[in-house]
Amino acid sequence: MSDDMRRYRELSDKAKELEAEEKFAQAADLYKQAYDLYPSAFVASRYIRCLRNQGKSLVAVDFGRQLPKQLLNDSFVHNAVSWAIYDVYLKKAENIDDNEFNDVGHDKLSNSDFDVIQKRAQYILKKSSATDDILRTRTVFAICNEAKQRGKPQVMYDFACQLDPERLSSEQKEWNGRKLPSDYQRWLYMMVRSLLELNRYDECMEFARKGSEKVPREKLFYWWQACIKKALGQVEEALGDLERIDTRFPKEWYIQRDIADGYAQLQKYDDAWVWFCKAADCPGDRKGRFKMFEQMSMLLEQRGCWQEAYDHLQLAYAIIEQEKWDHPAEVLQGKLVQFRKRHAAHMTFPTNTSIEIGPNLQRCRVQWQETIHASHTLRKGYIKRLQNELGYGFIRADNDDIHFRFRDVINKVTPVEGMEVEFEIVKSYDEKKQRDSTKAVNIRPVRKHSN
Repeated sequence: MSDDMRRYRELSDKAKELEAEEKFAQAADLYKQAYDLYPSAFVASRYIRCLRNQGKSLVAVDFGRQLPKQLLNDSFVHNAVSWAIYDVYLKKAENIDDNEFNDVGHDKLSNSDFDVIQKRAQYILKKSSATDDILRTRTVFAICNEAKQRGKPQVMYDFACQLDPERLSSEQKEWNGRKLPSDYQRWLYMMVRSLLELNRYDECMEFARKGSEKVPREKLFYWWQACIKKALGQVEEALGDLERIDTRFPKEWYIQRDIADGYAQLQKYDDAWVWFCKAADCPGDRKGRFKMFEQMSMLLEQRGCWQEAYDHLQLAYAIIEQEKWDHPAEVLQGKLVQFRKRHAAHMTFPTNTSIEIGPNLQRCRVQWQETIHASHTLRKGYIKRLQNELGYGFIRADNDDIHFRFRDVINKVTPVEGMEVEFEIVKSYDEKKQRDSTKAVNIRPVRKHSN
């Protein structure tokens, strides 16, 4: 054995010991010395791994670029280089919160940068083993997330097709107490979303139905099926589906917005307005709703409610100004100018051009809540029975027993049996009996007037 080979083995053995002790900087230094003596696949891959463990993935990628083709074709070296590439080019994209409406606030890459990460992803997938599930899955999810943000459904579809769904885990994950979709579920999201935007409705419906069968408690798959029906002109059937989703699942503004859109398509503008108000008042971040507020402004203007229309248009503009989204801000600023010109004869506009979210939101919210309350049926009755330990009870009214939750009694009033109350009726879903139902909300004691 030559002196160089003996020294190579001493260095690599010592480096392995240091790596096992998580002393990655010292281990990397010894692996690099060993590589310089004898450029083997083993020390090359371990050197890259130690660089990654130090947070030096860019150094690892640069090292990988200098490797001869023979080493790059080695499966261990390719895997190590691929993970470094993932860290540098793809990890940030995969960590974008995976939901339907986060794209408005995402800083999109330039076209050239997006082309680069596509090429890096293709490199990883082309040479990685079909059984290297974690690397392939995370790479595809990362590039699909970026494609979704950029409105590139074909790119999203093409990359999603490179995963074998049979190899994806159906086990739901948990992070910080929050349940996350399984890898298989995320893959279905990508297939359905991309096919829907590509107008490939038959294939999209097939995947959406498969999703609702596999994950019956996930509302998105039912929502997408309704979206397909609406796109195919089956608006009334889609509306029925959307209203069932709104009843059965926790309220989501975008589903209520789609219900409003459906009624607007059917020219039932009063119903559309009620659902727009519900969507606007739904809890959650409002920055993704600025386009809906613009829609509401247009509907209000058609109804002759000019001040309210202007308030909603200003609210949309205030949101995008706060988020510093330059292009939509310029467009909406132009629409505000045009609105003032159209209504200059019968409205007085403030000279102050500064628009704040707070005052506009407050004015708009008053209108939303008044509209919502007016749409509910008001009834009277008395509290018949309480389940104090479970936080619910029943109100007797017109020979019906109507379910309510203690949280729906306003002003923190403690309910007691026999208390006379007035309340509003809304649709609900009885999970135990698996059927549509109703419930009482906005419950308040009836004031008894003294003679």
